[in-house]
Parts: sequence; C-alpha cells; structure tokens
Amino acid sequence: MVKIYNEPDWILEVVNCVIERGSERPQTTINKAEVYGYTKENMAERFIPYIEFRKAIEKEILPLYEIDSVLVSFFKETPYEKESRNNLSASFISQLEDYFVWKGAIEQSSVFTNQKGSFGEDGKALKECMNDFATNSVDLLQMNSDIMSIESRATKDFQLSDLMKELYQLDAADDFKMKLMWIYSDYIEILDHLCEFFKSSIPIVKKNFHIIEKEFEIARKELLDSTDLNKLIEEETGMKFPKTNDVYYSLAILNYNYLALTLLDERFFVSIGIYMLELSKGPRSMTEEALVRAMKALGEPNRMQIIRLLSKEQMFLQELSEHLQLTTATVSHHITILMEANLIMIVVEALDKKRIYYQVCKDTILKITASLQSLSGLQGE
Repeated sequence: MVKIYNEPDWILEVVNCVIERGSERPQTTINKAEVYGYTKENMAERFIPYIEFRKAIEKEILPLYEIDSVLVSFFKETPYEKESRNNLSASFISQLEDYFVWKGAIEQSSVFTNQKGSFGEDGKALKECMNDFATNSVDLLQMNSDIMSIESRATKDFQLSDLMKELYQLDAADDFKMKLMWIYSDYIEILDHLCEFFKSSIPIVKKNFHIIEKEFEIARKELLDSTDLNKLIEEETGMKFPKTNDVYYSLAILNYNYLALTLLDERFFVSIGIYMLELSKGPRSMTEEALVRAMKALGEPNRMQIIRLLSKEQMFLQELSEHLQLTTATVSHHITILMEANLIMIVVEALDKKRIYYQVCKDTILKITASLQSLSGLQGE
C-alpha cells in the first residue's frame, strides 16, 4: 500500500525554520541552475514562492525561538553536527514523532500541543522513546550505518550513567557528547519548552501556507499521478523499496531537495522535498560537472573495488567492510562519495534483518560510458 499525505508535517516545518535560519541553500541551488536544466533566471523565478514563504514564517517564528534560552541551546548545532549532518535536535523531535505519531497513537498536529495526553500519563512510553533516541545516537557515532533500526536497550533500566559509559568509549567530539547527555537528562524540561513553542509556531506556518500551497500541490499531484510511485522514487532518488511493504509519503517544504526515510513496524515513512523530484530529473545527458564528480569518485582504488563488488551483487556495509578489509567507518565514507556521484544506490529490503543494501546505479555508468565515447569521437575528428 502507498499513501500520500495531503498536508505538510507542520512540526517539521517549524523545526526546519529554526535549523535553516541564515542558510543560503536556495541561492546555491539557483547558482547551479544549469546543472538542473534551468537558466539562472528561470530557477530564481521558480524559487520565489519558497523564499517568500520562508521569510514570512521566519519573521514571526524566530523571535519566539530567540527569547527562549533553553530552545537556543537545544537548537544550537555543534561543529560535529554540522560536519556529520547528524542534527541531534531534529533527531530528538523525529524520534518523538516516529514513536507516538506514526504508531497511530495520536494525530501529528497534536503531538507537541498536549504533552501530558500525547506522551502518556505514567511517562513509561516517553522514557522508552528517550532511551531509543540515546542509543540510536550512540550507534550512529559507532558508524553502524548499515543497521536501520537497532535493538532497543529500553528493555533494561537504562540510565544517564549507561549513556556516559558508552559515550566515553567513543572517539567523537566532546561538545556533541555533552549535548546528547544534556538532552537525555533534561528531556522533560526541553519538552515543556518545545510544546509551548510549537503551540505558537504551528499556527504561523499554517497561516502562511497559502504562499507555497500551489507548489506543494504540484509536487503532490506528481506523486499522485505516478502509476508506480516507488519506481519513480527509485529512478529519481536512488532509493529502492521492497514491493511487499507499505510506504507513506509526506512532502516537506523547507527541506525542498531532501529525502528522509524512517522504518517503523515494517512500514516506510518517506519525507520528500517539494522540489526534489523536479531537481533530480535535470538534463537527461550527463553534465560536465557530474562527469568530473563521477570520475573523481572513481579515481580511488577502494571505491573502484566497491563498484566491482556491487556490480556482481547487492551488499550491505558490513559485507563490503569484510571484503575490502577496511573499517565500516572507512567504507561508509567511500559509499557517501559514490552516492553523491550517483554511482551507487540504496536498496531497502530484507526487513527481517533491517539492513540497507547497496547496488551499482547502472544508468549513471551508462551515461559515463556515453560521455567518454563522445569525448573520444571529438578527439578523432
């Protein structure tokens, strides 16, 4: 079953309003317009509704955020978060949404507007959710990125001392560790501030939604009109889903070119940016910039070996690590580079083990071959 939600995740938009403050990502996209098959002028016009929407909600939401010292500390990114793209604040909020909303316990719009009713009277469910948040964060630090959903440690009496013990053994930035311990130890106070913040901020996003609503509906219509939505996502984003599982799609506004995947109870929840499919299409031929990026990615022996291995069969991170006799952290680094060059793609399957598999993106390889043959033809003239 495939379901497409008919409205944005309002909480996510508020979070991204704060996280994206001061970001020049839209201008970067506009400056790279030719990569996506646009002129710079056309791309700038395309982004007018997005920029107007963002300015409108920032004008009202950011002052609410800035007067709350707890929220300022909570949303402040550490250098490690910026470098690793692992934002603890967003992960904390997503963990709560995944745990309470997607399990069907409550409606998304009320998750942070009625804290006591939303998170349970006795606090046990909330404590379990926070344990999962802490242990998931630790496992990300350990670079176990081939496991999508780890076994929860919430079955034992997990305490702050347990978290400190695990963090002590890891080679990660101290500021990231301190922030994680603070969130875990003071989550009740943080939740109180978040609930009040969302009560005031969500109506602001809804009030200004009309600015970007047409763009949202265009993106939603593209998803609705697709006869094989999962195949469309696979072609445009390099994410392949098993055919046997339910997939739920929601469209994100401020994260206009991002895709996020959550696996919960063998159901996939996909958040996809409103411009992502459009930007992913780009020119059908490989641009010079894309060709150079792909060749640079291939210009390293271990990455070439990864391509050779994946051309024979799908493999997950630990398998690649064992074949190459490299650490999972090193292989993960190589995979990131290959994925950024669209040379390999993710295949989500084998849900009994909840692993992410990788395979070669044959379309990109064929484009590289055609581009090199074209260069050879030019040289022969």
